[in-house]
Amino acid sequence: MQSSSATTTTRPPPKEVTTFRERPGGQGAAAGNNNLTIGIILPYTNFGVREYKKVTNAAVNNLHRGRGQRFQFLQKYRFESDRVKSTMMRLTPSPTGG
Repeated sequence: MQSSSATTTTRPPPKEVTTFRERPGGQGAAAGNNNLTIGIILPYTNFGVREYKKVTNAAVNNLHRGRGQRFQFLQKYRFESDRVKSTMMRLTPSPTGG
C-alpha cells in the first residue's frame, strides 16, 4: 500500500516594482517634468551635420505619426526633436593600423 503525502509550497509576496509608467507624483505631462531627453554620439564629420539632424528629426517625427500613437510612453512623456542631444567624436586610428 502506498501512502501519499501532500506537499505545499509557499511563495513570497511579489516585490513592488516601479516602472517608468508609474512615476511618483502623478501622471501625464501636467504632473511635472516629463520631458524625455536622449543623447547620441556620432562620428565626426565636417559636412554631415545637416544630414544627421535631418535623419534624427525624421526618426522622432515617425514615432508620432500613424493612426494614434503606437508607443505608450509618448502619452506620458514629451519627446520632440529638440530633446535629442548629439555630439560628435573623432574616430582615432588604431595603434596597429588595422
